[in-house]
Amino acid sequence: MNIVHVTSALCTQGAGVKAVVEGLSAAQAAQGADVRVLGLATEAWSAGDAGLWCGASPEVFNVRGPSVYGHAPDLFRRLNSLAPDLVHLHGLWMYPSKAVADWARGTGRPYMLSPHGMLSPVALSFSPTKKRIARLLFADRVLRTAACLQGTSEEECADIRSQVSGIPVVNVPNGIHLPPDDPPDNRPVLATGPFRELLHLGRLHPKKAVDRLIDAWVRVERDFPDWILRIIGPSEKGYGEALERRATALGATRVSIEGPIYGDDKQQAYRRAEVFVLPTLNENFGLVVGEALAEGTPVICTRGAPWQRLVEHGCGWWIDPEVADIEAALRQAMAMDATSLSRMGQAGREWMQREYSWERIARMTLDIYRLLLGQGG
Repeated sequence: MNIVHVTSALCTQGAGVKAVVEGLSAAQAAQGADVRVLGLATEAWSAGDAGLWCGASPEVFNVRGPSVYGHAPDLFRRLNSLAPDLVHLHGLWMYPSKAVADWARGTGRPYMLSPHGMLSPVALSFSPTKKRIARLLFADRVLRTAACLQGTSEEECADIRSQVSGIPVVNVPNGIHLPPDDPPDNRPVLATGPFRELLHLGRLHPKKAVDRLIDAWVRVERDFPDWILRIIGPSEKGYGEALERRATALGATRVSIEGPIYGDDKQQAYRRAEVFVLPTLNENFGLVVGEALAEGTPVICTRGAPWQRLVEHGCGWWIDPEVADIEAALRQAMAMDATSLSRMGQAGREWMQREYSWERIARMTLDIYRLLLGQGG
């Protein structure tokens, strides 16, 4: 099977979408599929992000004109020359999605579309003018002509169905990078000082509601003098700087707001933390939750992300995204001893191994591709 994954950005600024395309394409290639990845050239890619890529063979194409829509006609021409059996499109609001729809119209070949949370009410509320223009120019056609749309949770599937009808919608979760299966007792102790760590890691964007985490932290900080809160990630829309100002204004003394980290540094940050916190307003999946669990770290997650099974599996808290609820969960978690939290983390790690390996998710998506190509049993 000849598959091409198409997305806007393959660099680290692509955050969760980049990680998904990377993991899925590599796992599909490992299962014998002929897989390519096409994306847009960016300064970050040229400056070093190309060396961080670990998915299937990537190609990037220069943008002509304003970068906001990513017009890259060479991508369309390359897609035609590759003549894939099927395209898996990731994202909606930029030129690559139009290129895929145009390719499908010209060839009669199918494409599967993964919106990656872009059709949720919260996501649609950001940059609404750009999205209205994109819908008029091409995005609505991209939605209508997809052979199949993928949601990564029941909640995202419902968001997709609210925006488009008559197109099959499948629920396939994202995979999680699973570290080596070391027994918990053999995991390295990665202490950074005298403090136990709470961690939030991910892009710093208003929809992540990290300001509410800071507000909750200020309420508990004095009662837990042996804990520190680390907030790590790239700032978007000036949000990271706003968080720094908020922490200072509220008198928080043990909050560290840091830039993005990748690779081994990222995995070590998860392992150093005793609790991971995602206070988000909306996520289609919340990849960082799975990443933290895979590293054996229990999670506090708000109902903005579809991780209700944290409670079922005894590896975390699933709460309303209100400051009082975040405060209550912080107090409960921070009052626990390290051994109890480690047991919770190990339960989460075992859950990720059972259900969220990229090998399993690759098999599921390849089966869907075969059905779309009329090859299913």
